[in-house]
Amino acid sequence: MAAGLVLGGCSSGNGDEGTAGGGRAGGGGDASAEQAIAMTITELHVESMAAAPGPFPEDVWAQVHGVLDAYLDRGLVRPLRSGEPPRDLEPLFSPAALQRATTVDYVAVLEDGTALAGPVTSPRANAALTLLTDRDGRPVVVNARLDLSLSVESDDLGTVVLDRTGEVVLVDDGQGWRIDSYDLRNRRDTAA
Repeated sequence: MAAGLVLGGCSSGNGDEGTAGGGRAGGGGDASAEQAIAMTITELHVESMAAAPGPFPEDVWAQVHGVLDAYLDRGLVRPLRSGEPPRDLEPLFSPAALQRATTVDYVAVLEDGTALAGPVTSPRANAALTLLTDRDGRPVVVNARLDLSLSVESDDLGTVVLDRTGEVVLVDDGQGWRIDSYDLRNRRDTAA
């Protein structure tokens, strides 16, 4: 790798800001027929205050996986392919987290293809999920540890590799699971 830049952003549900960790994501092709890039769930773990914690509920897993796939697509891949800002993020983030992600933490959380756009591929888009439950075994919080890598073929810059790692925390706000806080690191390098 010839050059590198690391940018970080951290946001908790209480509005605290800080730095955090970077990652990687998956699949692509030429701009006219690029493949969808989807998140792979690599691990499911349950931590509970209940005497006999149950398995990770399939409906919770499916909803969280859907949110993470949509974040990967709408917040990262589509902007890099289209050269346009991210769109349709409201269903994916709590209002406070979305406000921070689209302002002070933009570079750590989202991609904006206006400066870098082209065909996108991905060697890795992984998430390890940990569910926290209450004493009755009810789901409370899901922590997703992300490891994403995207490669963009830019006419101006050549191949640029964007790695994003860290964690996002999802809560069910009554309308579904949403990203409520995050601790992500964004690193981009040009290929040698």
